[in-house]
Amino acid sequence: MSPLRLVILAAVAALVATTAFAQHKRSFESLWGEATADKHTLTDYADYTMVDRGDVFWYFTKPGHDAYPSVVRRAIKRKGGRFFIDTQGWSFAAEPGQPGFKRWLAEFDALNRRLMEALGQQ
Repeated sequence: MSPLRLVILAAVAALVATTAFAQHKRSFESLWGEATADKHTLTDYADYTMVDRGDVFWYFTKPGHDAYPSVVRRAIKRKGGRFFIDTQGWSFAAEPGQPGFKRWLAEFDALNRRLMEALGQQ
């Protein structure tokens, strides 16, 4: 294969990978759209809003929250006859190391452990 053909193939592969990444890149706004797309209930708190979709809960920080702008998604799932809480988080803050977000996510992890212990699922 000629060097020019290899360069062209590499460029095309890079373009495809970049396009795929760009299509899946999330933002605070895109996650809000995803969370509120179907039937849901909103609960407003002082520094965050919770979107309840039944077995999936989304938490969106408000300005003034230590982790703003951040999102946490918690989904109740079942595997092998046992329930667990799948937690995902996204921080869109420019702050290096994002300590506020890390603390907030740790609070959810602790809450998940207590809930699973109370349900005898630990």
